[in-house]
Amino acid sequence: MTSGQEISEGVFEYSVSEIGEITPDSVDIDLDIFPDLSRTRIHYWKSDWGSEWAPVVVSALETVEIFTSAGRSSKGFHPFVIVEDGEIAAIVAIAFSGNWKIGVSKTGQTLRVNGGLSSFNNEVPRNLKPSDFPKAYVSISTSGVHVASRQLTSAMRKISNRGPRKMKMEWNTWWPYEDVAIDQETFLRNAKVAASVGLDVAVMDAGWFGPSDKSTHWFNFRGDWGLVNSERFPEGIEVLAEKTRELGIEFGIWIEFEALGELAQLNIQEPSFMAQSISGDQIKDLGYICFGNPRARDYAFKSLAHLVEAYGVTWIKIDFNVDPGAGCQRVDHGHDEHDGLLRHINALYEGLDEFHSRFPGVIVEACSSGGLRWDLELSQHVDVGFPSDTDWPEHALSCFWASSQFFPAEQLLVWCDSQWLGDHVHQNFTVAELGDTDHLDFILAITLLGAFGLSQRLEDFSAKSQKKLARYCSLYVEHFRPRHQIGMSVAHLTNQPERELAGERQVAFALETPGFESIVMGFTLPGARGSKVLEYVSSHIKSTTRVRDLMKGEVSDVQVHEGKIIFEIGPIENQARILILEN
Repeated sequence: MTSGQEISEGVFEYSVSEIGEITPDSVDIDLDIFPDLSRTRIHYWKSDWGSEWAPVVVSALETVEIFTSAGRSSKGFHPFVIVEDGEIAAIVAIAFSGNWKIGVSKTGQTLRVNGGLSSFNNEVPRNLKPSDFPKAYVSISTSGVHVASRQLTSAMRKISNRGPRKMKMEWNTWWPYEDVAIDQETFLRNAKVAASVGLDVAVMDAGWFGPSDKSTHWFNFRGDWGLVNSERFPEGIEVLAEKTRELGIEFGIWIEFEALGELAQLNIQEPSFMAQSISGDQIKDLGYICFGNPRARDYAFKSLAHLVEAYGVTWIKIDFNVDPGAGCQRVDHGHDEHDGLLRHINALYEGLDEFHSRFPGVIVEACSSGGLRWDLELSQHVDVGFPSDTDWPEHALSCFWASSQFFPAEQLLVWCDSQWLGDHVHQNFTVAELGDTDHLDFILAITLLGAFGLSQRLEDFSAKSQKKLARYCSLYVEHFRPRHQIGMSVAHLTNQPERELAGERQVAFALETPGFESIVMGFTLPGARGSKVLEYVSSHIKSTTRVRDLMKGEVSDVQVHEGKIIFEIGPIENQARILILEN
């Protein structure tokens, strides 16, 4: 990491098959770049359903060990660590969608980082090639966390083979209707509104498949993707897709193509597909199709391709609501008892790349009970990732603040304050109560930060609410989509907001894109005390800058000293500012 006293800056890539001092499934990295460990901090993030990206900060004098054993990369912790002292920063990431570990410990004046695959009962995969193992990335900067983050996200863009992002704006059925309240007419009524306000694609979430019974619960029949619920969709999905396109909007669909429900006929037809754990005489079904079995993998990806070939979808939401744990231990799938999960995940990556080669125009969204399987490697094989099932404004901003340190912003799907059919203490948005208020402006402004999506009852939007939504769609198309397609860097101007009125209550970002003016965005959450004055410094800002306030529709000239612009975030909760700095 260093050369004499000079710090080597940039992004460094490692394979965790490199032999470390502890196990052959890990890599050891010495960070001898921090002059005073007593003033150095280690940041990491806890994660569980609805509580992703919960920050933890400790002194570098403490030993940190984080890992996941659930078989999903973001169940328990997120696979990232930041070490910084206010000037020097190092970001460490394990790029793998299964079980991983990161440890940071002090050895003299050096921090040793050990990262790689986490193991069960000291058993690690065997007989694997170096290319079978995941990668680790380390981004180092002497100019702080923002530059280290910018280096990492830029490197991830260069690695990706998916080309410029399409950045389509989507509406999704899930939260206001789930599976029990959705049917053909409900979908089409909402799709008509979505088309009229300028959204690009209407996505049919779970509930479209299974036996023809309105009470059918999607979870039990995953795997039977050829079985359409004709009670809800009497004309079938092909006709639904055609009628959607006739409204002037594209059609998308949800699938959990790795999963296998306990009532699915596929269990009977193909008993060798199920992933299983084995302990002595005890055999347990794990609830997913093991891609280590080539026939099972082919079935799953044929199901995925069928959605495009039969229904003409342009957006596929791939979900994964399963904790594989150590993964499949069957030895009749082509893997041994210790590498089933690794083989499954690598086959998933390969299959997604093959799918993209066949259908480059289809957007693939990664979801896993919200954000419980989201990492740098999976992000290279899909277009966008879903950060969390819960998305009330405080949590949506918290997730974006943290995840945009590591992922390109254009890959972060941002929903905010979805309208829930079920109950959640914080998910209280209803169109009737809040649709015509400033609160709708606030949540739509948050949605502009990343890939634009929403999940509300559009059919209940008043004419006034529809006009507001159309305005934000236009703002996205004019100002945000072009920046995202080139690659936007996010500068974090405040600390992270946290759930339950904790953390920063007035949050600000600067969105920086080569060839475009910077955009500064500020958000006031409940619990703010007074106005907050912030500084944004950039070498690209001229001595006199014209500031365009997109929320107020006002333009003013501001004097700038040494590339520094000062702006204020007001004290009124659920208010947003969007400022374009026009040079």
